[in-house]
Amino acid sequence: MPQTELPASFTLDANLRFLTANDALLAILGKDRDELIGRRYDELWPDAVGSEGHETLLRALRTLQPQKVRIFSTPLQRQLDAEVHALAGGLQVMFLPVSEAAD
Repeated sequence: MPQTELPASFTLDANLRFLTANDALLAILGKDRDELIGRRYDELWPDAVGSEGHETLLRALRTLQPQKVRIFSTPLQRQLDAEVHALAGGLQVMFLPVSEAAD
């Protein structure tokens, strides 16, 4: 699989609807921008509802505190670190490569 440039990033509104997505995220997901923008996270990935990643998004919205989580990317077949930051009325999410020093 070709190396995907990270960080991948996107923004969501308070209803977890995609507002933006960078090219790295689109490559990871194998989707076009039109397939994401305006659609809800749980609409695109209903099986992910209740997952650690989904709960991290909800916790960031609820607490307005930055969150970090390690997820497994099925398209990339590797782990990624995700950072979630609350914005006015939504979230900024970045996927970063797992650092060599990480647990």
